[in-house]
Order: sequence, then structure tokens, then C-alpha cells
Amino acid sequence: MVIAGVVLFCSLAQAAPPRVPASPPRDQAATPGKDADADALAAPPELARRASELGMRPNPAPAFLVLPSGKVVGEPIPVSGDEIPALIVKTPAQLAAEEAAKRARAEAKAAARAAKKEAAAAEAEREAAELAAKKKAARDDGRTTKRGTQGGGGPNG
Repeated sequence: MVIAGVVLFCSLAQAAPPRVPASPPRDQAATPGKDADADALAAPPELARRASELGMRPNPAPAFLVLPSGKVVGEPIPVSGDEIPALIVKTPAQLAAEEAAKRARAEAKAAARAAKKEAAAAEAEREAAELAAKKKAARDDGRTTKRGTQGGGGPNG
């Protein structure tokens, strides 16, 4: 009886047309554009850019975990982020922020130089005015003294 069932099953399987798996719904179908997008996102430069965007930095001295034991091979050393600057991939936003900061520093430096120049000019002007006032005072004192000694302006003269 068992043999008859197996024979019947095999004969029905051979006689039945081959089944074609149902195609996935249209929105889930793999399309060349989606495959290309997935490949682009998985490309090493894109992974490096996204890792840098998240703040991840390469470690020149990594440590490894042995699975399943969990043994650590090597000395785990934290990175500061500037060990290998050539491997840090910056996003356009990071580049723009750095450029803006650089521009702001240059503008601040120029403003400080201009303020210093302005202060020096004001100091020179103040000194010149002070010197002119001293000279005028000296001239005025000289006139008063000369008149007093020559007797031109006094009551005895």
C-alpha cells in the first residue's frame, strides 16, 4: 500500500506541469534602478562617507573579538579621530561648515587688525593733539613771560 502511494505520487508529479513561482508584487519587484541604488549605497566610498558622517573614525590599532568565546585579541585603544586624517571622508555639510568657520576666523582676524590700526591711529591723533596743546601752552607761557620781563604789559612799564 505504501509503495502504491509513492508510485502514484511520483507519476502525478511527473505529469503535472512545472510550477513557475509567482512573481512578487510590482512594488516589491527588483528593478535595475533599485539594484543600482543598493550597490551604490554598499560601495566602500559611500560606506566610509556615511561612517564619517556618524562620527566613526578608522583605528590604526584595532582589537578583534574571537567568536564564540568572546576572547579579545589585541589591545583596544580608543581613537581621537585624527590618527589617519586621509581616511576621514567629509560630507558636503561638514566641508561647508569648515569653510564657513575658516571664513569667520579670517573675518575676525581682519576685524581685529582693523581695530588695532584704528586704535593706533586714534592714539597717534591723541598724542599729536596733546603735543600741539603743550606747544601752544609753551608759546602762551613764553609770551606772558616775555611781556612781563620786558615791561611792555605791566603797571611799572
